[in-house]
Order: sequence, then structure tokens, then C-alpha cells
Amino acid sequence: MLGEKVVRHYEFYAAFKAPPEYRVVCGGSVIGRLSVENVPQPEDHLILAGRRWQVVDVNDDREEVVVRPARGRKAPRFPPSDGDVATRIRQQMRLLLRESFIPDYVDSTSLQLLRSARNEAVQTGLNRWDVVQTGDSTWLWFPWTGSRIMRTLNLVFESVQLPAELLEHRLAFEIAVPKSELLDSIEGILSSPPSMESLCEDADRLCRRKWDHMVPEELLRLSFAADALDMAGCLESLASLKAELSGIG
Repeated sequence: MLGEKVVRHYEFYAAFKAPPEYRVVCGGSVIGRLSVENVPQPEDHLILAGRRWQVVDVNDDREEVVVRPARGRKAPRFPPSDGDVATRIRQQMRLLLRESFIPDYVDSTSLQLLRSARNEAVQTGLNRWDVVQTGDSTWLWFPWTGSRIMRTLNLVFESVQLPAELLEHRLAFEIAVPKSELLDSIEGILSSPPSMESLCEDADRLCRRKWDHMVPEELLRLSFAADALDMAGCLESLASLKAELSGIG
């Protein structure tokens, strides 16, 4: 039976679902593994086992990445992560962008990037505002908040059909609507927020844990709402956006 088949498999006892992996090989020895989603390209550099490696070849048939010790200082490739980011982290990013102090841990390259980002913030007004106007009816909004709130905002915008795109870096929304319509939409959301149940109906990734595919959909929606969303934080962010927009001439 299905239940017995599942619990008898060795993977049942692992806490997390293990994605397919490629072996990382140097000189015939396996030095590590990479998930199939994060396989690098030849000539890429990567950090593994505390050392820098250069990719020589990727063999998809053998699910193998051949590397050698790297020479030179090419920027290493760091695989992306699906982990949630806390609000405090994003707020610290805003602080670094808007203040003038230099953290002790930055190197010359980091310092150059930080100064460039601060100059861009001054030119766009992002050093004073969380929302900047990029066109007659287009806006770039940085809520500077955590992943749960950003995810909720995205679903709320979809539920009211507001043209707001969460950008790839997941730090900002690109909103294409006149200011008056945007304020009206925000006011409507604040006065009558969508239910958590309706937001979960629009979510495209309810299965987030190893055995979620075996859980009834109704329970998955409850779990998603409790663990992945934050309506209170979403409404607080929208109230701040409304206040800023109202102060922009």
C-alpha cells in the first residue's frame, strides 16, 4: 500500500526533500554535490569545501561537474536560495543605502558597489522615499520588508488586478497606474482587505515541504496562510505607501 511503501523508503526519515544532484569531481574524487537547479557552466568559478574551483566540464549524462583548482579572481557563482528573508534584513539594507557610515567588513569591491548604490539612491530620491516615480504613471516601490509580507502584497495586488510586478530581485514592485488610481486601490484594500482564504486560492505553490503533496488541499491552504503570509504586515506597508504617495506633489 502507498503508506507502507513511503515509510519503508530511506528518504522518509530525512527532514527535507532532497532535489536531484550532480557530483562535483576533481581528479577522479568526489568533493561535493550540487542540486540540479544550481549546476554551473564551464569556466564558472564556485566555492566548495572552503576552496575556489573552476568548472572544466558538465556531463549531464553522468550527472557530473568536473572542476579544477581555480586560478585568478573571477567572481564565484553562488547558487540562489528560496529561503525567506526577514524584515530586519531588508530594513538594514535600507539603512546602509541611506546612511554615510562604512561598515568595517567591506572590502574595496564592496565599497565601490555601496558608493554606486548610494549615488543612485540620491539621484532617484530613494535615499528619502520608499517609492519613486519612474514615468507619468509608473512607480517603483521598495517596501523594505520581509518575504512573507512581500508575498502577501503580491497576492493582494493580483486579487484586485492592480498592475504591480514583483521584480526578480524581490525587493521592489513596478507599478503601472496613475497616482489617483493607485491611491484609490490602496484605500480599497485597507478598508476591505481580501480574505486569507481567497489569497490562498490564487497561490501557485502551496506544496512547500517534503510531504505536502500528500496533505489535503484545504489543510495546505491553512498551512500556507499561517506560515507564508502576513496580512497585518501587508496592510501596514500599504498604509506607509499611501502616506508617501500623498506627500508627493
